[in-house]
Amino acid sequence: MHREGSGTAWRTGSRRLCAVAALLCVTMLLSGFSLSSNVTLDPERNRIYREVSAEEMIKALADNEALAEKTYDGQYLAIRGIVKEVSGNGRTVTVAPYKEQKGDASVRVGFYDEALRADAAGFVPGDPVCVCGRASFSRLPSASLNVTGQKIERATGTGASGAAGIFRFLNGERVDAQALEKRSSQNSEVIWTIPGQWKRVETVTDDYRLYRLNELPGEQKSEPEQLYVFYFDNEKYLLDLNDRTRTTEIEKAIIKNILPNERIGFGRFPKRRDVYGHAFHYYDTGYGGYHAEFAFTPDQDNGVFCLLYIYETSDHLDDILMLMRLLEFRG
Repeated sequence: MHREGSGTAWRTGSRRLCAVAALLCVTMLLSGFSLSSNVTLDPERNRIYREVSAEEMIKALADNEALAEKTYDGQYLAIRGIVKEVSGNGRTVTVAPYKEQKGDASVRVGFYDEALRADAAGFVPGDPVCVCGRASFSRLPSASLNVTGQKIERATGTGASGAAGIFRFLNGERVDAQALEKRSSQNSEVIWTIPGQWKRVETVTDDYRLYRLNELPGEQKSEPEQLYVFYFDNEKYLLDLNDRTRTTEIEKAIIKNILPNERIGFGRFPKRRDVYGHAFHYYDTGYGGYHAEFAFTPDQDNGVFCLLYIYETSDHLDDILMLMRLLEFRG
């Protein structure tokens, strides 16, 4: 069998992606609900920050400037420490370690939004603080780590930071990456993580994993909130191996295969975001009256990792974004 119109040829056999479409028809309760127009899976809009301490950043810079640049430059961080100085009516906040150190070591945070400046102006020296923002490394006039602030809030406790692997969302949620469960496909070459409780609502097949999130204990509801995770292997599914780098065409064909009865328009596809070391492509549409979102990211030219999220209410968006944040390709 050949799939026409996509520039991609599909192999025959029971393992092809139409199996996913068949399961969707069986597992979902289809009825009319209003659809959101926002692409909520987009991690550029729903940023996750890795927690670090001001002490940790300053020590890294003092020990090895090149390594500090590689570790922090361009990274989204939630920095914990104490306020050393607030200047310019909240335009700049310097964050120092909880423990006193020699010299004037601190992390400089700049706020460019008026509302954020108003929040920053409410802090005084000595306040425990957590600042979320994007770090940048500079060598002029001397080596330094600066941060473009995107949120500032009073920190709880007096510890420098949580253990390595703590992540924070702008909505205040915190996730310990070490407490998550690892999952894999393709002989463990593709690895992602899930919250431990998801094991109760996980369906495993040779082609995909389904998480029926609306059936989690204590959160059961009739409206679906389901996540499909699958990997499209170019060696397995593509007859013409010259097509393996045509990622967009492969993604279009996957969408058409899974949603054959939907009116598909690709005028604005793909919506692209380069985040967390991966180039994610997005497509959002309807499925039987619900919202359906696809997120794709290529595994070099080996294949495409795919998420299909179907929901009326996205109650577990943070968990799914964490899955995207910690996605690994090996091999």
